[in-house]
Amino acid sequence: MNREDALRKVRALRNVTLASGALPAEVDNAARLSKRIAERFAIECEERQEQPRPTQSSAAWDYWRWLLSEFRIEARRFCNRASGTMGTDRLIVIRLDTSEWQIQRQTLAGYQTVVKQRGLESLRHYLQENAPRGYSFAQV
Repeated sequence: MNREDALRKVRALRNVTLASGALPAEVDNAARLSKRIAERFAIECEERQEQPRPTQSSAAWDYWRWLLSEFRIEARRFCNRASGTMGTDRLIVIRLDTSEWQIQRQTLAGYQTVVKQRGLESLRHYLQENAPRGYSFAQV
């Protein structure tokens, strides 16, 4: 690895934060690794400033779309946001870059946020409990 590669890696590791959806252990590990690489290649603090995160989240989009399809919810995407309609009055809004999601209920005044959380598994759990069922046990 040369100095330019090390600088690129240090900058990428600086983007691993709690705000970007990383776990505390991942943030700690990234900080320690970044510090060691910077020391080894004599990279100054000014050189290792945070770089803007890429705006394309196609891998994240695939995971979210798959999750929504499990519950027969059609997913739509625009830039770093995705959404889906749950029932007739609820909207799922997902920020792909931070993995934050929220459920909004339609009211006369507009939309009101009902639930706001982070992570794929938390949305899966919410949908298992609250998504409309696509079947009925009624006898025909």
